[in-house]
Amino acid sequence: MKACSKWVKRIGLVALIILLLIAGFIFERVSRNDAEKITPDGNFAEVDNHLLHYYKKGNGGPTVVFETAFDPAGHLQ
Repeated sequence: MKACSKWVKRIGLVALIILLLIAGFIFERVSRNDAEKITPDGNFAEVDNHLLHYYKKGNGGPTVVFETAFDPAGHLQ
């Protein structure tokens, strides 16, 4: 009976891991689809065959540049 219980626990753990992986995959797909619908404010500049997004606010100096990879809108507010 102990051997059967041991296998049930292992199967349950594997099933939980698979379920979490599937949930993570679904969350990632939905998040990417939502992110593709965002239209960023600002403009794009081509630098070495790459498009760089920038958002200009204000005028005069000094120039301050914030760089982020976590802001879904593409710039800091």
